Amino acid sequence: MENKIKINLFGCVRLTNGSESIDEGTIHSGRLLTLLSYLIIHRDSPVLNKVLCEQFIGEEYKNPEGTLKNLMYRLRGVLRQLGPEEYICTTSGSYRWNQDIPVETDYERFEQLYEQILAEDDPQRKEDLCTEAVACYNGNFSSGIAEERWIVAKYVQYQTQYTEIVNQLSTMYEEKQEWGQLEQLCRDALTTEPFVEDIHSCLIKSLQYQKKYTQAMTHYDEAKKLFYENFGIWDPKKLQESISEFPKERSSGEVSLAEIEKEAQSGQVSAGAFLCDSQTFQQIYRFEMQRVSRLGISDFLLLFTLRRQGNLWNRTVVDLGLTHAIGLLEKLVCKTLRIGDVITQITQTQYVILLSSCSYEAGVEIAKRIYKEFRRKTKRQKLELNYELREISSPWQEMGGVIGE
Repeated sequence: MENKIKINLFGCVRLTNGSESIDEGTIHSGRLLTLLSYLIIHRDSPVLNKVLCEQFIGEEYKNPEGTLKNLMYRLRGVLRQLGPEEYICTTSGSYRWNQDIPVETDYERFEQLYEQILAEDDPQRKEDLCTEAVACYNGNFSSGIAEERWIVAKYVQYQTQYTEIVNQLSTMYEEKQEWGQLEQLCRDALTTEPFVEDIHSCLIKSLQYQKKYTQAMTHYDEAKKLFYENFGIWDPKKLQESISEFPKERSSGEVSLAEIEKEAQSGQVSAGAFLCDSQTFQQIYRFEMQRVSRLGISDFLLLFTLRRQGNLWNRTVVDLGLTHAIGLLEKLVCKTLRIGDVITQITQTQYVILLSSCSYEAGVEIAKRIYKEFRRKTKRQKLELNYELREISSPWQEMGGVIGE
């Protein structure tokens, strides 16, 4: 019997018989590499020439059978570097790996270990099997063959099984509080499977329990950036949970963006306009002026003035009825306007509103809607509601008027 050939398809394709070896660098050709891998994976039965032509010979070739024959000739030439044996046999209308040459593959060993892990009940034996399986998985299939259609299903299968094994081994290390081993397991796993959230979370936990708080925070930030840049996901849930478990002794006065965002969202959000004091309004107005200038958008100021009818030019006396009407106006304005609009009371009988990203026509409609509802609620009270609407993105020109009965 010929010497056993050890074949690795995980990480990098490599064949060795103990004394000689070939790998991706030796083969040079991507097509030969995938053809060889296909024959190895399907070595239990002959593979029809027609099937091989469909997989490896493009439709642009006029003589696919002849092209396949030429590829096999070149592949056999590469395999002779291992020895004079005939590694690929030709049968009637098909090719196959020589069944007389024993083969040991890493991916099949991984499959065996996975099945044994599922069937094993003894904790220590299960841990040993998991450790061996993790070592066997030297990354998924080589990038030279990983994108082939015929191998995608196996690629996903091994990736899923590997992640499952790592999670089982992580749980074992946690239960025994072997934080150093858990850290090393996670770091090794992330070199081959960098987008598994569970592994990132376990690594952060292992660093916390070793009091490596700076390293834990650094990895947390790096993991967030990784998921955001690759998947558009900012601060995945399991990462948030891992960082929320940090003991208080890690605190140095620093907070993360996630913590800031969570704190900002924790309060009750108003359903309408933001009601503030005049000083805050002025500060918001100055910021909005800069934004309008930079983005070239339109913002408007809407001023409401409430008077007794007939007091348009006379000093208005604020009586009890007018005070009640002013309170009603405030409620209507806050309820009617959008989130993002800002309102403040500037005198006893006046409110000014900053309408963000608003057109003049929309501003007029807002003023009319508020007036209509105000009149409906005040009925026949002798009140007059006036408005002025001015754009803040250009020199002010009055565009207002009086809304009255």
